[in-house]
Amino acid sequence: MEQKFGIDDFDENFGTSPEILDKTMKGIFRRIIYYLAHREKEIFTKQHRVIYGTNEAERKIVEYANSGTYTRAFSRLTIIARIQNRYINLANVITELGCSDKNAREMLLAYADLGAVEYYERDKDDRDQRLYFRATELSVKIYENYMHLLYMDDPKIRDFLLDLTHFWRVQDMYKKQTGRDAECPHNDYSFEDKSSTLENFTKVENITKHK
Repeated sequence: MEQKFGIDDFDENFGTSPEILDKTMKGIFRRIIYYLAHREKEIFTKQHRVIYGTNEAERKIVEYANSGTYTRAFSRLTIIARIQNRYINLANVITELGCSDKNAREMLLAYADLGAVEYYERDKDDRDQRLYFRATELSVKIYENYMHLLYMDDPKIRDFLLDLTHFWRVQDMYKKQTGRDAECPHNDYSFEDKSSTLENFTKVENITKHK
């Protein structure tokens, strides 16, 4: 006979099941996809239509960063080096970006002319005479302004991060209960009312037939 008195030990999975968690992940993931689609559109707009910068020198650096296939990624490599108090060389750029030696050298010279890159000063008797470089303080400042514009001024990002954190928590619970990783929670984005879709399609078809 089932015990009706007293209380059980604490159950961390109480109120959940793999089926419930799967539905929860799909709901959260739907919101995440909706947000990211909008966010990537906004990022594209800011990268290609909004030239940010407080003066002409900054705007020229931004314009060049947005001008080519590898130019923005090149600037990020130099910024990472600066933040880590390191220097990189052309071989690092070619390996990381998969660009040609010619592309890497052209970008380096262009950024140096714009004041976005500084070189490592070495002794003449140093055996390693390769060029080492990193972003200047100006370049990092521009990137900081860009990140602030892109992320810090948008209150929707807080909601997105909460959704993402919730999704990770549910995902971990699912793995703990099932012993396997959750698959990508694909959603059904089709219309629930199929008849209205068909009716609208029929109307369009009739119009084209002059009915």
